[in-house]
Amino acid sequence: QGQTYGRYAVRFRADPAPGYKTAWLLWPDDDNWQEGEIDFPEGDLNATINAYMHHKGNPQAQEAYSTSTSYASWHTAVIEWTPAAVKFTLDGTVIGNDTNTAVIPSTPMNWVLQTETTPGGPTDTAAGNVQIDWVTMYARQ
Repeated sequence: QGQTYGRYAVRFRADPAPGYKTAWLLWPDDDNWQEGEIDFPEGDLNATINAYMHHKGNPQAQEAYSTSTSYASWHTAVIEWTPAAVKFTLDGTVIGNDTNTAVIPSTPMNWVLQTETTPGGPTDTAAGNVQIDWVTMYARQ
């Protein structure tokens, strides 16, 4: 069971394993994608870290925030989700801040640390690790 709004932080790193990716996200408790979706960090492990805010009511529409940061070093990713904004911070730097309240998700969501294969899939020799040092989740007061 998730919550509506909050602060979500994770410290992580990953080996550049081709064919694998993170899609760590806030997903609606009722499994209705029309409620929106918030993804961070998302990206192929051998590429760079990105963030996405899929619109409530039309989740195929989204805001996308790219970085030039690879997964290889330790990073801290933070999602701050309020009724007024969804802010993405990587290593203390804001990489995106969506303030369009008409499209910000507003129903309970659960946090999923999903690591998966990419659409093209890994090769037989792809190998590596995703390491998580810590996670924190705060409710909005």
